[in-house]
Amino acid sequence: MLSPGAQNESIGSINFYRERERYRSDIEISGQHRTWLHIGNKAYVAGSSPIVFMGLEKLKDLENAWREPQASSTTMKFGASSRKKASNSETWCFNANQRDYDALHLCFDAASQVMISTGYEQDLYEFADFQTFEGSSTREKIRRIKHGKAVLEIRNLRAQLENIPESVFDVPPGALEFETCDDIVADKVISQPELFPRGTSFRPGKSLKVLFTR
Repeated sequence: MLSPGAQNESIGSINFYRERERYRSDIEISGQHRTWLHIGNKAYVAGSSPIVFMGLEKLKDLENAWREPQASSTTMKFGASSRKKASNSETWCFNANQRDYDALHLCFDAASQVMISTGYEQDLYEFADFQTFEGSSTREKIRRIKHGKAVLEIRNLRAQLENIPESVFDVPPGALEFETCDDIVADKVISQPELFPRGTSFRPGKSLKVLFTR
């Protein structure tokens, strides 16, 4: 569910498939769809529109959102923990700092020792309704909070073991192909220059071309 509770709320479904190092996710919402496929060092993306789900690219690896970061003494440092109490539960939170990137904020339930939220100051994942599957805790409900508002809510998540047809990992027709690498980190904003100088005016009927580089 995108934009839960808002006037533009939309509902759909999401499926994940994983077999060793092969991964696929399929998303269907309001008649729009997108497939992410990861095989070896290649990623493939196919969808009903090039801009479908723009800004929500993390949907492609949502089932990895609740995985604790792999700590490395050379790249990651953990800050002091804080304790919060709510009704009958107790939560412990701390920051994971990696080089010059924004700190990752993590919170765990003290009793069950499962992660109940992770993310950054203005972009958080919250988890609820835990179940045990193959000896591990799985989440049946996920909420993504951006700038204090819920932009995504997934309910009734279920994990199951099954024989996946080989065709599931076929590259979709027309998919875009990308090279991938291990340990990808999020982009970090280092400056926010003004797109247009102050005082800039535009004449009606004129067009403007803006080019972005990375």
